[in-house]
Amino acid sequence: MRQPQDRSLPKPTLELVRAEGERFDLENKVTERALAELVQQFRKNSDTSHVLLKVAAINQLYSTQIYAVRIVADHIVELNIDAQLDAGSVQLVDKIASVQVREKVRYNLSFASKYCSWHQPGSYPIYDSYVERCLWEYRGQFGLRFARKDLWTYVSFFDAVKEFRDRFELDDLTFKQIDKFLYLRGVGLEAQEKTTAGGNESAHA
Repeated sequence: MRQPQDRSLPKPTLELVRAEGERFDLENKVTERALAELVQQFRKNSDTSHVLLKVAAINQLYSTQIYAVRIVADHIVELNIDAQLDAGSVQLVDKIASVQVREKVRYNLSFASKYCSWHQPGSYPIYDSYVERCLWEYRGQFGLRFARKDLWTYVSFFDAVKEFRDRFELDDLTFKQIDKFLYLRGVGLEAQEKTTAGGNESAHA
């Protein structure tokens, strides 16, 4: 029988987070460069064709599962977001995330946070299921105060990331650096769970 794997997470330090960021950049260099160049070329969000290109690229390369990309692009243009982006409005992410698709309102939190982050990485930490998983694990191990539901809307998610940053004295790091660390650690946690589940299935076969 396999021994259970140790899922304890290391205390984040400036050195550890920076090292994980460098690993992320190495593994995702082409994707990150492509998106950076696209957003730099089309900084504004008033031309639907330019916004559509950015929506499609972020959706595909970051796997945000947006199916109605044209509707989302129209929604962003209608919101007239450039001044809010420049101001780093936290509420903007929820505005972009909530979009009417046929008879339903979709809440595309992962996509909206990534769209804003690519335009203003210093203002918008990225929501991702792996990031959520990692934050929740750190919450349990190190006694952070946010609730699970706080990770499901952007304003409270933003506060949770700030609490994580403050708790571990990571103020010298950007949100982008912290994003990369949380994402990679979240991926690692899922891989551990799958390995453990596979081992348990073998043990009981």
